Amino acid sequence: MHYRHLLISLILVLISHSTSADEKLIRVATLSDYAPFCIATEDSKSNQFIPVGQDAVGFSGYSWDVFRASFHRMGYSIHLSITPWARALHSLQSGKVDILFPAGKSVERLKVFDYSEEPISEINFALYVNAGSTILWRDLSSLEGLTVGVKRAFNYGDKWNSTTDIVKYDVNGSQQGFKMLASNRIDALLGYEYSWDYFLKQTGWKHKYRKLAILDSTHEYLASLKSNPRRDTLFKAFEQGKKQLIESGELDKIRQKWFGNNQ
Repeated sequence: MHYRHLLISLILVLISHSTSADEKLIRVATLSDYAPFCIATEDSKSNQFIPVGQDAVGFSGYSWDVFRASFHRMGYSIHLSITPWARALHSLQSGKVDILFPAGKSVERLKVFDYSEEPISEINFALYVNAGSTILWRDLSSLEGLTVGVKRAFNYGDKWNSTTDIVKYDVNGSQQGFKMLASNRIDALLGYEYSWDYFLKQTGWKHKYRKLAILDSTHEYLASLKSNPRRDTLFKAFEQGKKQLIESGELDKIRQKWFGNNQ
């Protein structure tokens, strides 16, 4: 009888430990080609487990640093999935992950996703044209009948989504988009300013293009399915962790690391 009681006690302890470990694990999906927010190198692994106090292999960026540091401060380990953005969205929609980041809000997304109250990054939607372009900017009507490149599955806000008289051409990324712009296959390119300016600086192509206008701006957040019972707990953990980053000065250091004095 004593042996049986010991065995039952041991099983209960193991179950409790397992449950506690699961509660402190967050499954997250993000993208690989969104410098300086999320950047994967050639040695990056698409699926990684990052315990508290450790960092990902071959993956870095401003948004990742803020996300990782916030959750690690709250004692969470992270299962990280790095994929193309469309696949990351599908992983969230199918319930394979708890959180998608960094994600902008739109009317369509708000039908199925809830978002953290605290943003993880701020984004400007910038229109790029060739340096010698004759397009004059007044408002979105300036682009009527023109072909504008946009990154596949990216969010550019409700104002852009509501336009119907502009030809929207999906591109796979900034490199393809700027090459198509240079060859006049598209008239303009709509991108995320910090990310695409970073790309132009890295490639030395900045002199070939100019910014026509800042179309709009938004914040990016953590997104989770409305049906995920853990979403509020995870959002609260992120917000508390980020608050600690702000109070300790660590968030300022992360900002300085990635943007210098430009943000």
